[in-house]
Amino acid sequence: MAISSRLNVRRVLAVAVMVACALGTATVAVAQETTGRLVGSVSMKADQSMLPGVAVEALHVPTGTRYTAVTAANGRYNILNVRVGGPYTVTAQISGFRASTQKDINVALGESRQVNFGLELESVTESVVVTAVNAPLISPDKMGSGMAVSETEIKALPTISRQFQDLARTNPYVNVENRDESGTNISVSGKNNRYNTIQIDGAVNNDLFGLGNTGTPGGQASTQPISLDSIQELQVVVSPYDVKQGGFTGGAINAITRGGTNGFSASVYGSMRNEDYIGSKVPKAYTDAQDSPYREFNSDQYGGRVGGPILKDKLFFFLSGEMNRRSEPTSGSADGSTSNSYKDPAGAARFRDILINKYGYDPGGLGDYNTNTDSDLLFGRLDFNVNESHNLTARHNYVDAARDATGGTRGFNAYAFENSGYAFASKTNSSVLQVNSVFGAASFNTGRVGYQTIRDTRAVVHSPRSSSATRPTPPAPGAGRT
Repeated sequence: MAISSRLNVRRVLAVAVMVACALGTATVAVAQETTGRLVGSVSMKADQSMLPGVAVEALHVPTGTRYTAVTAANGRYNILNVRVGGPYTVTAQISGFRASTQKDINVALGESRQVNFGLELESVTESVVVTAVNAPLISPDKMGSGMAVSETEIKALPTISRQFQDLARTNPYVNVENRDESGTNISVSGKNNRYNTIQIDGAVNNDLFGLGNTGTPGGQASTQPISLDSIQELQVVVSPYDVKQGGFTGGAINAITRGGTNGFSASVYGSMRNEDYIGSKVPKAYTDAQDSPYREFNSDQYGGRVGGPILKDKLFFFLSGEMNRRSEPTSGSADGSTSNSYKDPAGAARFRDILINKYGYDPGGLGDYNTNTDSDLLFGRLDFNVNESHNLTARHNYVDAARDATGGTRGFNAYAFENSGYAFASKTNSSVLQVNSVFGAASFNTGRVGYQTIRDTRAVVHSPRSSSATRPTPPAPGAGRT
């Protein structure tokens, strides 16, 4: 039955891909914006009359990707499905007129960037200065409330935990749940986070069960769905009127990943923090008669990225990796070793002795212990410029995370023994293959195939905790697949 179901799913995917490729129109799947547009008009500078038949070429300088269009009878042109970012160099030329070029043009995610030209006859020798302008506030190119966080802004904005939610909060419609210490439970326009949709390169990347605060796979393991160093631009959409956007009633957060360019680039980063950075003791907390020393903890994060050309102007690669390691005490005990200690240590010790001597079960010690939260993130992407009309992108994202959870409250009024806790592990593999095609001046198509597996497992600890007991064993093949 399982094999038959999987085969049916694959048949449906294959049919969907063939239909998408056959349509060749702008109405692709909902909420999957991954590109931008260059639009504008070309006119004579002398009398502002529109010029048809002008050849317009846009060059994406970092990768050498070229896009072309020809102005229509009304003098307007449309270059669709262009790569996000830039800079672009755009040139307009026609016989009998002096060619005009504009440089340092950047295109935001989902933006229709206006680039207009005013051409002069070749006999005119005076200099021509052309300036690109942004689309006006009220414009048919704007499809509702939303904003994009550019690569420059991502580099400049501070984020302690390197999580994309910090970038989304730059939108005034986005705020974080006050009780969420991690800062990942975001609300858009006052809606619950489960009404949002999270996308990576236009492919849906939501928490299928809705149990985690982040709204993304692995949320219960306290991991990010992708390394922040892999994100080129982030788009937050609130109330779009675009037919391509849909499937949510809160907000849509779409992250576009980096790709390689004609120049090699790389970066590394790292941070570490432990008890040595915060002092030596807690000053008489919880009405203690004396100060208490800080327990050992650590929070480490390391990562890097590299990208560049395989074939100049044709084939590019990008790789990134990140490792997170966090170990922290529960700050609760039943033997008086912590500031927050159980009110009846003798009763807790007596209960533990009964479990051990009468039932042969050791629930764990009475002292504090550390819980671990670990994650490894790997990302790879290939970009291939087939020709001026077709571009192919293939990428894979891998996340392996695990978190130790206590079995209950460890404080003055209640004490959960160490072995009442469990270990939660999550492993996600996500692959996307996308083809962007342009058919003439008015039609384009985005064909996308995505495949994702999410495996969430839990393991209960039945013996005193050890490093090997804090992570569940991998599930059988096919278990937990979504």
